[in-house]
Amino acid sequence: MQKKRLPASYSLSKYGKREVNQDSRLLDLPPELRNSIYTYVLATDDVIQIPESGKPTRPPLLQVCQQITDEATLLYYSCSKFSISAGKRLKILRRWILSLEEKERKCLRAVTVTRDVSEKTAVMVAGFATAMLEPRIWDQQAAVLDIIRQQEFEDEHTSNQTFMALSVLGLNPARVHFDPPPGPGPHALIDQAITLQGEKRNEILARCVERLLNDHWVVSMRETKEDMLSGDHESSLRLICDDIAWLRGDGYTDREIFRLYTPLSREGKE
Repeated sequence: MQKKRLPASYSLSKYGKREVNQDSRLLDLPPELRNSIYTYVLATDDVIQIPESGKPTRPPLLQVCQQITDEATLLYYSCSKFSISAGKRLKILRRWILSLEEKERKCLRAVTVTRDVSEKTAVMVAGFATAMLEPRIWDQQAAVLDIIRQQEFEDEHTSNQTFMALSVLGLNPARVHFDPPPGPGPHALIDQAITLQGEKRNEILARCVERLLNDHWVVSMRETKEDMLSGDHESSLRLICDDIAWLRGDGYTDREIFRLYTPLSREGKE
């Protein structure tokens, strides 16, 4: 079958294997003026929400032509603020960060990371909240609580592994901020629950337990970040970075390197 011939003014973008027109009147302007235009268009206070796919839509300016994409992409990441609900074991954050080139990861300005408990944990929490006021089945609920704790421990452990692996692949931990999800905190939820009865009360209690779990996860991730920035791990991180440079030179992709350093984060385990 004959291959499709493209005009000389087209190329394939590394961002999506799509045709990108190389012609733009912007390229007729001096580089200094182009940079001023890029800054004016891209430098906003808007927070960019990363979708669950980990593939956000880039601004129209970065879709004009390949040369403008090459010139303005680093500026886009260095002047933008991003927010992401990271998913179980940071899998959505991982998808997004590994879709970027290392130079793009390194210049990220600010990334706010939140997390909600997994769907499986949420179902167990809902059942636990419904039965927690029934003394006759407390032993049964204690067993459920142990399972929830174990799941959360595994999530925290793998999230920490993932965060550290992404940091040695170019993500600056100082630019990442871990926050609880939006909404009322545990104390406010308890105050609501004591004024309610039946299903409404159980629903609020479940939200309270989920919030407590999420808050605990945030504390764990912030502690990991502080440890990484404290300097205590500098020598070991340098050794890992040397290993990564060697692996890249040997032809390994960053996704393959990530899997070498985070065996528990494979898709099949999530």
